[in-house]
Amino acid sequence: MQKEINKGLIYNGCVFTEEEALTAIAKWQRRLRLADWHIYFAFKRRHDMLLDGQAEIKWEVRRKTAVMNLLDPIDYCADHVQKQDHECSIVHELLHLHFASIHEKTDELGELIEEQAINAISEALVALSREVEQLKERTEATLESTTS
Repeated sequence: MQKEINKGLIYNGCVFTEEEALTAIAKWQRRLRLADWHIYFAFKRRHDMLLDGQAEIKWEVRRKTAVMNLLDPIDYCADHVQKQDHECSIVHELLHLHFASIHEKTDELGELIEEQAINAISEALVALSREVEQLKERTEATLESTTS
């Protein structure tokens, strides 16, 4: 898988199947301490999504439930500057749940600041997670070559 560097972060163009998306949601819910939330998930076509983006999430704070939609890869624009990355989108949308209680009380500027912070945090977390996985793979390969 070819990697490209974009503002210092690694984008693999990670596109998931439904099963892989559900696994990633569960993994990141644990990592982000959101395991007590019930997340419902679906791939959606662009014309079925409420927002014009790669993903969206709607929540109900009191019940700790949320519905997350990821843009179906069929509708992703191939010449977009940033490749579609379901993992980054999942982390981004889950992070919104930490801000859900204050989100309703903010103005347009507050929402913009929140969105920018969540973008930065989600991209950094996914990049770090991928670097750790690559390091593990290299370490295992080194150990295998030295024991052979």
